[in-house]
Amino acid sequence: MVGINFPAGGFRVSADMEVLDVFGDPIAGLFAVGDCVGGVSPAIGLGGVKITAALTLGRHAGQIAASRG
Repeated sequence: MVGINFPAGGFRVSADMEVLDVFGDPIAGLFAVGDCVGGVSPAIGLGGVKITAALTLGRHAGQIAASRG
């Protein structure tokens, strides 16, 4: 199986985890968390680092999305 274990880069997001377009404006209804977000996991390979960001930021993004529902 061929793949990438440690991606670098990702989407730019706002403080509410909304994906930003090339102009820096949020894309309505599109959120990103975990490894999809650029610059969140600079300590590649440390156990628990990646799942912590995904859980914490996922909860935050979920609350924001639900409040806008």
